[in-house]
Amino acid sequence: MSPSSTFPEAVQFDEGAATTLSTSGAGDAELSVFRHVFVYGTLRRGESNDINLLEPPPTYVDAAVIEGALYCLGWYPGLTVQAGALVQGEVYRISPALESRLDEIEGLLPEPNGEYLKVIRPVELAGGGSLECLVYEIEPSALVEPRQVIEHGDWCAFCPTRFD
Repeated sequence: MSPSSTFPEAVQFDEGAATTLSTSGAGDAELSVFRHVFVYGTLRRGESNDINLLEPPPTYVDAAVIEGALYCLGWYPGLTVQAGALVQGEVYRISPALESRLDEIEGLLPEPNGEYLKVIRPVELAGGGSLECLVYEIEPSALVEPRQVIEHGDWCAFCPTRFD
């Protein structure tokens, strides 16, 4: 599937491209540098967990897409990365302290709750090029019951104020 006209270059899907990250032990060493995160749901600008309202504040980089399927899990979405469709989101540069806060929001700290995995994946930027980003993917076992697929891949368009 080719990206929308907003993103002229195709996203290249590579199933082996993900790196699963730890939130404790050896993973702590990885938290010593600024990184980029791709947000696609309630952490997007204007949504219920808007990343821009968290401390320390992130730096907006660009709109972006990643190949995958977006699921409605109630008042928030889940993403599975796979070829065939595009999920819309935003990329931010984040500090180690903000990354830890995101891990708490996504249920990875203080102990993982089994709903999300934190991985590194390439995303395609709206302004061109790609960037390796942290992505909080839904754990496949968390999709045990049938969930609605958001076909157009945009949580904000699907749920502008649906759960206020």
